[in-house]
Amino acid sequence: MKKEFLIEELTLKKAKRMKNHVIVMGYKFLGKYIVENLKKLEVEYIVIAKDTSQVDALRAQGIPAIHSPVTHAFEALRQAGAERACALVSTFDDDCDNMLAVLSAKKLNKEIRTITIVNERELMEGARESGADVAVSLHDVIGEMLAISTISKEITGVFLTERLKSRHIAEFEITASGIKYGDLKGICPILLISRKEEVIYDMSDDFQLHSGDFVYALIDHESLKAFRERLKSLSSAR
Repeated sequence: MKKEFLIEELTLKKAKRMKNHVIVMGYKFLGKYIVENLKKLEVEYIVIAKDTSQVDALRAQGIPAIHSPVTHAFEALRQAGAERACALVSTFDDDCDNMLAVLSAKKLNKEIRTITIVNERELMEGARESGADVAVSLHDVIGEMLAISTISKEITGVFLTERLKSRHIAEFEITASGIKYGDLKGICPILLISRKEEVIYDMSDDFQLHSGDFVYALIDHESLKAFRERLKSLSSAR
């Protein structure tokens, strides 16, 4: 019992020293992967979980974690340093729990960036009204990606914002040298070109593409077909 109390005190002391950190609420499947990616990005974080055994397991791994039922979200967020945090990510299975977490975080810190998953798409508007800066319907995003993948091997990314909902990021491999950037532009916005370890953003019309380059473009359904056909035509002419 003394050991558990000591770990609890050390966790809270560490949280008091945190600044510009990320608070992850919930540590099931999604929360785990968010934490793993925050580690890779070298971003400081703390987890708030509802399950005490989960909190114990996290602390045993050296991951700062606080136990709290969602009904006590405000106090838990205060302990996790929400006033000084840069972002909150809420990943609970219950959308009401996520909205309560967002509301509580915004009450403690108006500037905190709040991201939440939405399990029921009908509650998307409610999530936004609760103050969420980003609300992601996982089922819609995954469903869209899987559906698009059945008709296109080029799509590599979808947008979460409603403003660009009909557009996607596509990756096209260059299989023949001698194609110029100017031959491809005009169909859709070209974002960048990847050449081995190099990322190229600023291209003139005469910029020569090499075999093995990858072109990343912002496309919709029609421009995807047009870009694919143009690239096929240019490659076969070489």
